[in-house]
Amino acid sequence: MSNELRIDSPDNQWGHRGVLSVLDAHTIVSVTDLDGLIIDANERFCGLMGYSRLELIGQDLRIFSSGYHSDTFWSDVWSQIQEGNPWTGEVRNRTKDGDIVWFKLTIVPTVDDKGAAWQYVLLCSDITSFKNRELELERGSEVFKKMSEVARIGAWDVDLVEGTLFWSSVTKDIHEVEPDFVPDLDMAIEFYKEGEDRDRISEKIGRSMSEGCSWDVELRIVTQRGREVWVRAIGKSEMVDGACVRIYGTFQDIDEQKRSRESLAEHVSALELAKNRLDLAVRAGGIGIWEWDFESDSIEWDERMFDLYGIEEVGFGNRSKDWFACVHENDRTRTEAAFGTAFSRGKDLDSAFRIVWKDGSVHHMRILAVVQHDDLGNAIRVVGTNREVTTEICKNEALVELARKAKIATEVRGEFIANMSHETVSYTHLTL
Repeated sequence: MSNELRIDSPDNQWGHRGVLSVLDAHTIVSVTDLDGLIIDANERFCGLMGYSRLELIGQDLRIFSSGYHSDTFWSDVWSQIQEGNPWTGEVRNRTKDGDIVWFKLTIVPTVDDKGAAWQYVLLCSDITSFKNRELELERGSEVFKKMSEVARIGAWDVDLVEGTLFWSSVTKDIHEVEPDFVPDLDMAIEFYKEGEDRDRISEKIGRSMSEGCSWDVELRIVTQRGREVWVRAIGKSEMVDGACVRIYGTFQDIDEQKRSRESLAEHVSALELAKNRLDLAVRAGGIGIWEWDFESDSIEWDERMFDLYGIEEVGFGNRSKDWFACVHENDRTRTEAAFGTAFSRGKDLDSAFRIVWKDGSVHHMRILAVVQHDDLGNAIRVVGTNREVTTEICKNEALVELARKAKIATEVRGEFIANMSHETVSYTHLTL
């Protein structure tokens, strides 16, 4: 059977108009002469491409070119149909409005009764939606491939019927083997570190093959180059009539994350130990810790601060005015000024003041604080400590008082000795 669409002659009533009338209801059709100039098109073709029939008559097929296909592509198409052979393929066209349309196109040369071609019939199927979905899948596949490479996630697949094992390029890269490396299941298991890791993966695979169980484990492998690497292995099984025919899954390099987590855990443990030691030192030293958010004027005290100030936490207003209200009236202005200087000059605070408890007793406090600033140099937060130094102050005052009394005693003694010496000399002169 000939591949040519035979029409008796161009003048026959079953010429190109007859062909169009038959095909019109079933497909998108246009007809060109041997030079590729359009001599007819049905309504479906015109509607899809956005032209009227009159606009298309006499136009070259290049009017639909999107620039997607190369000159070589079109040269091969014309070469085939000029030899009298039909051509079928996918073509990317552009409509009058500039939209992209994909056709599944078949070009059939039509010949007269002498076998000479005199026109080409173009039978089109609109596959634009299919190509758009295909493009989305390709893009998604490419994105997934890139993500897998970045995340170091490979794939593997064991066909238990054929006895073959597939490793993706990323899986091979993680094992540090050559791209043409061909593994088998036993060999793959041998990569796991001998001992607990190898035993665990063997047990997981065995249960998956016998019971259909999946797994998700973090284990160590020893690569072809001898490096120990942490990996995450995920596997599933495919069962047919109660028998496992396939196991497959993913294989991810988590060495950096695993070691980072281990290092973080060590740091957290060290910080926890340091915190415990600090808490012990703070409790032993009677030190209260506080924080003042300058922007919101919010103050946060620890439990020891409330003990130092002799007030209940429930009754404290957590504002600077509430704090300064506890300060002795004779020290309040100086203390507020010390805070202001620290805020404005960005200097640490080291000051002392007195506070008055509700029972009227006076207590001496020493305050140490660090001022934190934003990028513009504005004070935003102060973190510091309070320690009661009443005992030290009292001892110092007692020492000062003793020193004062000792000085007075020394002066009195000196005067007494001087007077006695003068009187002794006077008495001696008299007796002589």
